Amino acid sequence: MTSVPKALKISFLSVVAGWAAGMVFPVLGFACAALSNPRELVWAVVTGAIMGGFAFAAWILAVLPLTLFLPKKSAIWSPGITPIAGSAAGILIIVVCGIVQTYRLTRYNDLQVNSWVGYVLSEAPFALFAALVGGVTGMVLSHLVRKSDST
Repeated sequence: MTSVPKALKISFLSVVAGWAAGMVFPVLGFACAALSNPRELVWAVVTGAIMGGFAFAAWILAVLPLTLFLPKKSAIWSPGITPIAGSAAGILIIVVCGIVQTYRLTRYNDLQVNSWVGYVLSEAPFALFAALVGGVTGMVLSHLVRKSDST
């Protein structure tokens, strides 16, 4: 079990690293769009805030508790498992959010049930970003946990 201050630091740094990796492409895209319309930079901030909200929730609900309660010698902290688990968790979060959103839209807006698949598939680009964020978070987390074990 990791001490609370060390677990806070390790888990927070890993989530920030994942969030930063996920922000590279949207910021570059909006920066290019801002060359013709400076107001497009607002969307980079909005994207960062949304991704930050997801990252903060994942940190509080999953990353911090795992860092606090799993032993440092656990196989989960191996560099082959943690990034894959992080990517899978990121995709799962987006798919669940897409299903919940689709359910809300169909329930209140009379959308047809056959449009669910299309709507959930429209979340695919977000799932790729979530996989990137989760994978980088897992990679950094695995490295920091193993590094803290040697110190």
